[in-house]
Amino acid sequence: MDGLEATRAIKQEFPRINVIIVTMHENPDYLFEALKAGSAGYVLKDATQREVVTAVRQVLRGSVPGPGPDRHLGPEIDAAVEVVASGRALAAAESVIGPLS
Repeated sequence: MDGLEATRAIKQEFPRINVIIVTMHENPDYLFEALKAGSAGYVLKDATQREVVTAVRQVLRGSVPGPGPDRHLGPEIDAAVEVVASGRALAAAESVIGPLS
């Protein structure tokens, strides 16, 4: 079972649980899939301890952790993360970047 499958299973069984994916992938397609699977956000595996703690705090406040201010994965990803982080539904993110399926 990979991280996306685990996220889907966790969210199906425990929908109120927040999942942060820890990944080595900086691929926009993978990140879209992570959001579709129900993750609250992601951090990269090479993230510092401070970045991981910040990500957890962001999720607890209701925002979506992403690559950080000095790591941008392109305007589409940045726009999608910003829309989701602002509290809008995933459907709103799709309105910015197109269908996620």
